[in-house]
Amino acid sequence: NATQTDTPTQTPSEIPTIENFPIVYSKGADIWIYDPNTSSKIALTGANSKTGLEGEFYEPKLSPSGEFVSFKQKYSEFIIVNLNQFTYQSIPNGNRQGWATENILGWDQNNYLYFTKENGACVFWEEPRSSIESVDVVVYDPETQQIVENFPLPQEIGEPINSTGIAVSPSGRFITGDPFRCGPEPDFVPYFVYDRQTGAIYF
Repeated sequence: NATQTDTPTQTPSEIPTIENFPIVYSKGADIWIYDPNTSSKIALTGANSKTGLEGEFYEPKLSPSGEFVSFKQKYSEFIIVNLNQFTYQSIPNGNRQGWATENILGWDQNNYLYFTKENGACVFWEEPRSSIESVDVVVYDPETQQIVENFPLPQEIGEPINSTGIAVSPSGRFITGDPFRCGPEPDFVPYFVYDRQTGAIYF
């Protein structure tokens, strides 16, 4: 008779679905999570929160597995919280002037986090003035806490201005970019999509 080997399995309640996937959102200056399994709301930041992090936080993005949530701390760092343990990692953010050049783009299907990192600094309101030389997209694995890839984002798209990333496709192939200028920006500069595989730019 054939024998069946027991293999570890997940119960339906342990497998994230559209119905029971956690929802993360910002409220005021803090990050919250809604658990549809228990209909409970949990504060991830703020006084007496699960992480104990205090400050101003925004732009939360949930990983495809539902295990991690990333968000930005104003004038400071990128934060990644493990929702199973409520531990967190800090990734230093070099842009402390509040400009939208260093952003969290989101997660790919491998649970890698994508964010932008500027080289140089945008300072136009005082001397000595300086500009951003380039902007890189960094791919980060929260499991190993290692950078797995780093590639430049095309600059001077259509005009002699910089560009930064604002979103990534699930495959990691396509990056949505936002042109910007260090100083007063021109009106109606469109977003673009960068195809990493072919190098093509789409408006």
